[in-house]
Amino acid sequence: MQVRNNAFEPRRVRRRLGVLVAIFSACAAVACTAEVETARPVVATEDEAIVEAETVPANDVYAYPQAQYHGNAVFYVNGRWYTPRGRRWYYYREEPPELLRQRRYIQQAPPAPRVYQPGPDEAVRVR
Repeated sequence: MQVRNNAFEPRRVRRRLGVLVAIFSACAAVACTAEVETARPVVATEDEAIVEAETVPANDVYAYPQAQYHGNAVFYVNGRWYTPRGRRWYYYREEPPELLRQRRYIQQAPPAPRVYQPGPDEAVRVR
């Protein structure tokens, strides 16, 4: 006795395919519309005007000079002060006077001393 598998009958496959196509075309006609526009910087108004940065300022932004300004961490990267807010980065359109003084202090500071770091194949003395 031979058992017949009804799942692969051509009529059933065509019928199921027809139902899927009808559902897909109904979705495409009714609910699948979208509008696309170019992104523009958003200006957020607080004490000073800040502008949303299009990209993250640098890969290692936390290694750049930083300061606290109005309770937020700000980083001096490539001539601008950047601040993170949530998942986005913003920069000050005009440099506030407090950050101007901080920048002058940063630029006049002597370079940080170099600390010897042993290589991966060098022994480290532990006391």
